[in-house]
Amino acid sequence: MSVPEGMRSKSRFEVIEQALGLAEYTINIMKNDKKFPPKLLQLMGKNYAESAIKIFNLCFEANLIRVTSKGSWGERKKLQEKADRACTVLLADISLGAKVFKLPVKRFEFWSNMVMKTLNLIRAWKEADQRRYGKIE
Repeated sequence: MSVPEGMRSKSRFEVIEQALGLAEYTINIMKNDKKFPPKLLQLMGKNYAESAIKIFNLCFEANLIRVTSKGSWGERKKLQEKADRACTVLLADISLGAKVFKLPVKRFEFWSNMVMKTLNLIRAWKEADQRRYGKIE
């Protein structure tokens, strides 16, 4: 018997999958000069791609850490926090590019929503880890 969609718990890998999807989308739109003005790609394209890849790598690396002590939990938490900040920076960069280069609103909204979903999943992951490992010695 299947579990109704609203009652399903989030996959442990959903944040990794979302971060991967964000990196993939960002790289794909950066390599298409029909979707972005060449000046934007020249000035900001590398930043966008590097930020999205960084978010994915930080999430992936954090997920590899098996929490068995306060130290390993602290290491994982630092990586999650870096991924959180990288999402915030990417959002700021997207906003700047949208304003300066007048990106189409639909593209800006879709891309920003992808970043926000990734950010929210990272934050939920951090909170779940806090509940799970907060009292670890």
